Amino acid sequence: MLEGQKTLLGQEIEEHRHRLLEALGLVSQEIRVGKPPWGAVSDPAGENEIEAPDAENEFLESSPTLSVRGCEYDPDLEVVHGSVALGEHGLHDIAINPYDMNDRVEVSERSAETPRRIDFFFGSASTRGLIVAEVVGMKDPVPHLVPWIRAVSQSQRKNRLDAANQTSGAVDESGSPISKTKARASVPAAIRIRVERVADPDLLKEIVDGITSMSAEFIERDADGRDVLKRISVKVKPQTQRESIVDRIINGSKNDVESIIVDSLKDLDVDPDELAGANIQVDEIQARISGNMGNATISPGKMSDYFNYKFDKPGRPSNGVYYATICSKIENLVEPAWVAIEAIDTKRLTEWVDGLEDAWVSHQSADQTP
Repeated sequence: MLEGQKTLLGQEIEEHRHRLLEALGLVSQEIRVGKPPWGAVSDPAGENEIEAPDAENEFLESSPTLSVRGCEYDPDLEVVHGSVALGEHGLHDIAINPYDMNDRVEVSERSAETPRRIDFFFGSASTRGLIVAEVVGMKDPVPHLVPWIRAVSQSQRKNRLDAANQTSGAVDESGSPISKTKARASVPAAIRIRVERVADPDLLKEIVDGITSMSAEFIERDADGRDVLKRISVKVKPQTQRESIVDRIINGSKNDVESIIVDSLKDLDVDPDELAGANIQVDEIQARISGNMGNATISPGKMSDYFNYKFDKPGRPSNGVYYATICSKIENLVEPAWVAIEAIDTKRLTEWVDGLEDAWVSHQSADQTP
């Protein structure tokens, strides 16, 4: 779920969406390697250059890469669409031709990218909305993209504030002098996206109905939060208990852990005070589930691939199939997400995305022409 920092008037809401688009454009200016180097995002001096592996290091590390291949906003559809590619630098050594074993290319210094569709669907007259991302190979682009959006937006705001501090002799449209205070006040806030997983009630029911085995684990860790000191595992058999605990975990966040633990213990007829009396201080909960959709371990704020929608056929779906599917899912999510998204014109959305991506591919091909 996407949410801006404030509730704004119509014109300012539109500006907020354009600033998100602007931030995506800033991310697209470079291949982003690893996590954002907070405080050093602007990198004209090459501070983000990839270091050569240490010859004495017995474990060669790889770094995730992210590139935004294109992004655009349609104010009528109230959608920002982007093409995001994820890769891993240092993971692959050669690229092969599957039809010619002698045709091989050395790629150890490159990152093999896989493109993914990502869309920001905004609610009417709101900065809240839904982020829908294509997951390939269990890799979700959202956790990689959102920190970079925040980082480049903060860097841009800092640069603009620095420029405002240098304001001298500038005047506004009426010819009145612009003070540094006024210049700084005109600098927009950085884009900061708060993401929360939205649970589809229908998908939740499908998952719970398909569970064949489930256990709830209550964990006490050391002061550093690293090592497990004590672990209590409770088999969960009644369907109502399974549904209640799974629903509580997937709809909760890391900030809700304490209440999730207490309520889940009560569901299982375990007295939290008795645990405390036995010198067991539970500070973490997770559920291990097995069922028709495979095995997964879930905990508050950490969603499993278990909760991604899956297409019926292998391969990457066309834009037509993809958007027909996700738009139907969005209809089920607007109520639990508390986002007022109007009915989406799937045909128009698909045609718009088709046109954008064709143009982006043509542009990239032109850039690569010698």
